[in-house]
Amino acid sequence: MNSPTIRMASDGMKRLFLVRHGETVYNAQKKVQGNGIDVELNDVGRRQALALSRRLARERFDMLACSTLKRAVETMDAVRRHHPALPVSTFAQLEEMAYGDFEGKLFDPSSADHPDSCVGDLLPILRAWDAGRGDVRLPGGETPVEVLQRARSVIDQILADTGVRQALVVCHGRLLKVLLSSLLDFGWQRMNAIEQHNTAVNIVDFDPATGKFHAVALNSTEHLAEHAH
Repeated sequence: MNSPTIRMASDGMKRLFLVRHGETVYNAQKKVQGNGIDVELNDVGRRQALALSRRLARERFDMLACSTLKRAVETMDAVRRHHPALPVSTFAQLEEMAYGDFEGKLFDPSSADHPDSCVGDLLPILRAWDAGRGDVRLPGGETPVEVLQRARSVIDQILADTGVRQALVVCHGRLLKVLLSSLLDFGWQRMNAIEQHNTAVNIVDFDPATGKFHAVALNSTEHLAEHAH
């Protein structure tokens, strides 16, 4: 769902901008990057973060929230240059899913025979999630249910703040898939189908009167057009 022109939130609604960090060398190499990997953005990622910052420059945020991992912090720092008066709140609960034994392994179906590949071991777990089993654990890591619990605790805290009408949250791809699946009632079955490119913008409105969330934009990346590579 790409929306070049985004309408304002209706009166009484709260709006969340949920954004994925820019590209890292692990993303470029198609390697698994959970919360056990803490690296900065690569050059492409820095250009993406700059493009993101320009896109969000005119938005009026009441709160900036971010994962503690470097790739998310660096992405947020780029955006905050246009919002210098706002402090950034960092939350360990917004860190990427713990991939345990798969951290740093190659996940590229076209290279499944590579000795460093985890495709054969990880695909069955992804299929279990597709079947609705959000309690299936990554070896040495987390389950989607656990990731949702910690991420949702931060989102609920933001939404409960009466002084916050519009917030920006910068975090991670799998965490966003988990979170959006819950907020939008997609279920675990549709989680893997939710695309999240680097610096993708997701805009979700929350109605306090009904407790319901509505997607305004998902995986919106038109700000990257000038930096296509």
